[in-house]
Amino acid sequence: MIEKPSKGIVNNELNVGESRVYVACLACYNEGKLRGNTYNADQLETMSSWLPSLVDDDGNQVLCGVRHHHEYAIHDYDGDISRLSIGEDPDIDMLIEVMNFVDENGGRGIAAYIITEDIMDDFDFSDVENTLDNMEEYDDPADWAYETCKDCGYELGFNGWHPAQYIDWSRVADDMLMDYHAYQYGEVTYIVRA
Repeated sequence: MIEKPSKGIVNNELNVGESRVYVACLACYNEGKLRGNTYNADQLETMSSWLPSLVDDDGNQVLCGVRHHHEYAIHDYDGDISRLSIGEDPDIDMLIEVMNFVDENGGRGIAAYIITEDIMDDFDFSDVENTLDNMEEYDDPADWAYETCKDCGYELGFNGWHPAQYIDWSRVADDMLMDYHAYQYGEVTYIVRA
């Protein structure tokens, strides 16, 4: 199982602990300049009241200082959230919710989000929590197939002889996964019944 690193710390080759987004002034970007800032979920929540217009409570342009620039775009996602396809103009409240969810659940949260997106015709983030609750995780799908068959009443062996020794559980897993949604994140495979 992948352990979630401390916030802001890079570990192994997979994770950055805290989700961050780079918010840039769209008008400046269209003029050939990149002006913006990187924010975590807490900072985005603090500024969400002025983000739609990019003007703070004092009337100052926040990202670039130019008064008539009022549009923004998300140009980059850092951390585990970068594995999701959210786009450059997401609903900010939903983005904050997704960032907090990913920060709290790490790879398991990423898998739940991607599987839910694959399962649902009309993707709704509120369904991700349900997927997370129903997800199983295994380092090896063959072990998952073996355990699932065992849970369904497949008895293994008698008098020291086990028919499981003659079964290719990888192939059984491949067949069983036709009725499931699976997502591999690092060394872990997350599985949800279709």
